[in-house]
Amino acid sequence: MSSGREFTGTAVQMARKLRADEKYLGAIDLDDNRDTWMRITGVYELNNIDVAGARMKIAFALSMETPEGRPASKQLLLKATNLATLRRLYGDDVPSWKGKYIGLFVDTCRVKGLPTACIRIRSATTPPASVRQAKPQTEETQPQLGDAAEPFQA
Repeated sequence: MSSGREFTGTAVQMARKLRADEKYLGAIDLDDNRDTWMRITGVYELNNIDVAGARMKIAFALSMETPEGRPASKQLLLKATNLATLRRLYGDDVPSWKGKYIGLFVDTCRVKGLPTACIRIRSATTPPASVRQAKPQTEETQPQLGDAAEPFQA
């Protein structure tokens, strides 16, 4: 007999609770049936970080906010495919990416030869009307590296 309380939620809710302390966005954090529209607020260079039990000497993370200006609670680590997509969409001048909209969606990629859910970036050059009407966030209220420990809310 367990001393805990019975869990009556869904498997997705369970997985999200297990990842609540993760600093970086994972596919389970997104709704896999629709795009999640976000605005880039910065790109950060990270050194000597632990991700999924592996040590990374250097990584780059995208900080974002919702179209309504609410900071994302987790950053997206930029791997090769998403970095290539951002370069194709917005060019090589990384500081100019700030303020640009992107669509995040769940896709399937291969990790160590096995199919795995992953996050991909889609162009948002013409974002939905709700995104176009959203008020941009000011410099003073931009999220900082390490902000927000609650689960990702988009």
